[in-house]
Amino acid sequence: MWLKPRGRFGERPIWSGAQIPYANNPEIPPRQIDVFCFDDDTVLIIECKSSEKRKPRPLQTIINDFANIKSGISRYINSFFETRKKIKFIIATNNIIVSQNDINRIKENEILLFTQDDIKYYEQLSSHLGEASKYQLFGRIFSGLSIPSLKTKVPAIKGKMGGHTYYSFSIQPEKLLKLSYILHSTVTSEESEGAYQRMVSKSRLKEIEVFLNSNGFFPNSIIVNVITQKENPLYSDPIKANHDSNISDLCVLHLPKSYQSAFIIDGQHRLYGYSNTDWKYKNSIPVVAFENLPIETQVKMFVDINHKQKSVSKNLLTTIMADLKWGSPIYNDALFAVKSKLLQRLGERDDSPLYRRVIVGENKKSDLTCITLDYIISYGFNKSSYFAKTQKNKLVSTGPLWVDNYVDMLNKSYQYFKHVFEYVKNE
Repeated sequence: MWLKPRGRFGERPIWSGAQIPYANNPEIPPRQIDVFCFDDDTVLIIECKSSEKRKPRPLQTIINDFANIKSGISRYINSFFETRKKIKFIIATNNIIVSQNDINRIKENEILLFTQDDIKYYEQLSSHLGEASKYQLFGRIFSGLSIPSLKTKVPAIKGKMGGHTYYSFSIQPEKLLKLSYILHSTVTSEESEGAYQRMVSKSRLKEIEVFLNSNGFFPNSIIVNVITQKENPLYSDPIKANHDSNISDLCVLHLPKSYQSAFIIDGQHRLYGYSNTDWKYKNSIPVVAFENLPIETQVKMFVDINHKQKSVSKNLLTTIMADLKWGSPIYNDALFAVKSKLLQRLGERDDSPLYRRVIVGENKKSDLTCITLDYIISYGFNKSSYFAKTQKNKLVSTGPLWVDNYVDMLNKSYQYFKHVFEYVKNE
């Protein structure tokens, strides 16, 4: 198939094999791309690298190559399409242990890394959510970028709750799907460390879909945390009207027009149950929105709500509490968080000998994935002298892995146990 782009590149072909020109000089051949995909607003350009067996492999050559052609390919793509696209370059790996130096280079060049675990996660999410799963993907890839065509002004009530400002309003599910994002404890990328939500249940989504299609509805609110920048907070136009409340006001709320701007604290199944129905355009759903809640407040709210509605598994609770207690001024709580995150990292990083062996959140137990967080913390770390001994929130003694900075302690502990278990495995 021959395509005729507009602009200074002249007439250059894009074959179905995804060869894309990147230089003004027609003598320079186009670059072969493994995956090229686009929709109305976005373009993804993906380079795939795979190994039959899991092993380290340097990616410096492909990183440098991608970095050198990014601007040229972006110019060509924007000269070809009628409207300007959001473009992202991704390196997707399978069974390749990527070095920290390569990870740093990838970030420096504004490229994304997707490992086999990321891809498996989005495949699973797609099977659960269908087309709506793309908003989860876009939320990660285009975090903070705008959706100009989205209309996000909604009438709202502004009030105070628990010392926090909130807005209560109704909105079409289709709009909230574009703005919303759910962090799951099964996401393996380190940029999602601190995630606490559960993977959505396919059976529950189907039940909700059938319920909605039989004229059912949910009167209870979706709870979200709207993420804004300090220089661009949530804005609302006050509405002048007579009322008797001195703690609430009427307004028109201007929600952000960007991907990954509203994190779902509670109500993910109710929202995503609309994703494969026409009711996402026809219904409105009630929402309570907070702004820039601290992560510990979000986690506590999630635990409080779910503890009353449905029991939270002990392993998921340990995962959640690690986020809640991270950086706590109480030594025992902060050390608990370090130990929990250490085990999660040992189970999630593909350079770890315990990769996929630790149960994180609500991941399913199997013959391979069988190490629980609580057991190792209670009967391993807590009985050792690796970290520190405390009494009445005072340090009694410190161990060889102690560092007076919890991030550094986590990194040091991970390297130590990684080498210990590698030695055990190899011998």
